[in-house]
Amino acid sequence: MNTILTTPAAYNIDATAFQHTGTLYILWLSMKMDVSTALELILSKMLNPCLTTSPRIQGTRLLLL
Repeated sequence: MNTILTTPAAYNIDATAFQHTGTLYILWLSMKMDVSTALELILSKMLNPCLTTSPRIQGTRLLLL
């Protein structure tokens, strides 16, 4: 099992890697430990199937009520 390392500490689930026009990407759902009601959808480019190469992009923030 692979681990996505984030700062600050967060729970990260449901990572999906995919390729689009020759570039690898990874997309995952993140929940920060200090804000248990907010989920973020994160996207990052990948150098290879194990390493990301770009800053993470927060696509959507969902609030759980």
